[in-house]
Amino acid sequence: MYVLCLSSLTSAKSNVMIAAGIHGDEPAGVEAALRFAESAVRDESLLSNHHFVIFPCNNPTGYELGIRENWKGIDLNRQFNVRKPEPEVLIVMNAIQGRCFDLVVEMHEDIDGHSF
Repeated sequence: MYVLCLSSLTSAKSNVMIAAGIHGDEPAGVEAALRFAESAVRDESLLSNHHFVIFPCNNPTGYELGIRENWKGIDLNRQFNVRKPEPEVLIVMNAIQGRCFDLVVEMHEDIDGHSF
């Protein structure tokens, strides 16, 4: 799992989190998050006003297997309020602990839609 931090965080910038791939069978969000990161790093105007924390794929085993759940059959999206969450969820929770975001975008995919 990766977390991408684009630009430095200052009080003058908005703090934005983008997360994708919590459901492994929704690859469009992963692709969209990665494409956004690729374009954002070249946009000085965007980075001068915003700090981005991007989790491009929160369920790497589900993504690799093309299934909604992780490799153990657990829906990670339902793990954020349980006593002992799955390791993937702990990674995200630890990475954002103590942070406040002005905007959180959780990428999902509409299976009936085309592209992202």
